[in-house]
Amino acid sequence: MIKSIIIGLAALLFPISESASMDVHKIKQDGLSALMSEDHTVPVVSLRMVFDGGKRLVPEGKEGVAQLASYLLMEGAGKLDAEAISDQMVELAANISFSAERDGFSVSITSVSDAMLEAVDLALTMLTKPTLAEEDLARTKQQMLASIRRRMNDPQSLAFAALARTAYPNVSQGRGETRGSVEGLTKSDVEAYLKDQVQSAKLLLSMAGDLDQEQARQILARVASALPEGQPMPKKDFHDMSGQGQQVLVSQDVPQSTAVMAVPGLLREDDDFLAAYVMNHILGGGGFSSRLTDEIREKRGLAYSAASFLAPSRETAGLMIYFATRNDAVMDAVQVAKDVVADVAQHGVTEDELRDAKDNLTGSYPLRFDSNGKIAGHLMGLQISNLPMDYHITRNALVEAITGEDIKRVAKKLLGDFDPLLVVSGSPENFAPSQSWDGEQIF
Repeated sequence: MIKSIIIGLAALLFPISESASMDVHKIKQDGLSALMSEDHTVPVVSLRMVFDGGKRLVPEGKEGVAQLASYLLMEGAGKLDAEAISDQMVELAANISFSAERDGFSVSITSVSDAMLEAVDLALTMLTKPTLAEEDLARTKQQMLASIRRRMNDPQSLAFAALARTAYPNVSQGRGETRGSVEGLTKSDVEAYLKDQVQSAKLLLSMAGDLDQEQARQILARVASALPEGQPMPKKDFHDMSGQGQQVLVSQDVPQSTAVMAVPGLLREDDDFLAAYVMNHILGGGGFSSRLTDEIREKRGLAYSAASFLAPSRETAGLMIYFATRNDAVMDAVQVAKDVVADVAQHGVTEDELRDAKDNLTGSYPLRFDSNGKIAGHLMGLQISNLPMDYHITRNALVEAITGEDIKRVAKKLLGDFDPLLVVSGSPENFAPSQSWDGEQIF
């Protein structure tokens, strides 16, 4: 057993594969399909299962039930309590985890290869036969409520929660869990959520590591036999961002405020997404080398850092800029950010900036494939985003093909009429909010 554990832990750290040599296959069995990458460097397999839905499947008023379900699945299943589940994972040199995400409910399994089928069986038992004991339910709800209370005192959490509620008031993304919704959750709510979520019709799978296609089909057969078929998630309509031009205050007595600026973005499948990705790297996604950090931190000392990111999902898309700064410097930093955005929208970027961004993005790309877990995650991302199986081979060439004119076009498209939703959590000076909240109202 000890030898297996050592092998498993070593494999998690061992460089597995470079993207160019990764061989991706699509396999099918018993109505299920999966993407897989075979690599026999170390005797370890990583498996990802994502059920379409996640927090999108949560009924209004039951916010938090997806997270609660993901925690309770670890507490007992069938004849096994939490300790017995943990003991079995140690015996199998395996790790199993669950997470409730914005667009999906995820299962991650990593195991030594000769125990993978047993690890899959254990995960399926946890998914389909959870104990959901009342004492575990009560304790886990208290832990979630404690987490919410901590977030009520965290300016960044408050800012992003207020942003979601303002930008997407009629979308699941804008309905985060609250103390009231969590307190009201019952065992029946968890059972109902899992019944709707854990269905093969909603399932995507990916595998990577020390297994061949026949072994992968065996795994698919186990999964197919254990899960009800159910119904696929209905296609969700795209929702535009609300609140453009509004200034929202989350009042908090703190010496430093967190500001978030948001405008509509692009879905992952948009033809301009990759150009927007490169543009964002130059704007604020490239760390200390980005324009926002250079202007706000280095030249003016208004904040330690400033950043931007793209936030596409199944039904929403946004571009966000955020920073934390002194209360008396918030509006100065906001104006600098607007000036940076205006310059990029009007003039694009320099050739040196574009070259540096390409070098960074292409040079770091192989790091996404240095473990079986990362490869399995990449293969899952291909399916979620409807990207081709050879994307790991073509991606860097696609980045290299992006021109300055592409950047200028997409910058004008996303930033040309920059009138962001601005949310500030803290006590900003000279701030005129159109709407004001406090933590009690958000959570």
